[in-house]
Amino acid sequence: MKNSNLELIVGIGVAIAGMIGIGYAIGTRSKMNTLCEKLDTSIDKLSDDIPVDIPEKLVSRAIENAVQREVAAAVKLATNEVVAAAERDIRKEVNAEVERQYTAISDGVTDEIAARVARIDEAKLRKEVVEKAKKQIADKFDDKLDDLLEEFNGNLQNVGKIYTSIAKSFTKEG
Repeated sequence: MKNSNLELIVGIGVAIAGMIGIGYAIGTRSKMNTLCEKLDTSIDKLSDDIPVDIPEKLVSRAIENAVQREVAAAVKLATNEVVAAAERDIRKEVNAEVERQYTAISDGVTDEIAARVARIDEAKLRKEVVEKAKKQIADKFDDKLDDLLEEFNGNLQNVGKIYTSIAKSFTKEG
């Protein structure tokens, strides 16, 4: 019980010390804010009264740097616009040339295709088509026959088993 009273007293003491610390911090902050306001006012008054000479060299250098930045930005913008315009012009010219060449080439290609189609021997083509069709039909028919043969053999085996079973039952009865 004495330990809990001691802990309570220590806890209250620490809480009071914390409150005192917080109060001290608030008071110090208030004093510092007042001091800062006075310093700001004094500095503003002094800066208004003191003339500041900026060397001409420094001003010239600052102007040169600003001009160089602006010129670089303007050159970059102009370059980008010129490149974009050149790309557009090239794309237009290429498309126009492709269109012209397409028209010239398409006539020649269609004429060549028509000439080759005209040279096709109908009898030979018909014969080739018939031969290929026969081969495909025969292959398909062979596949069907193989399936039917397998089914027939399966059924034949089942019939054989049935007859064997019947024969065994007759021999057992006899």
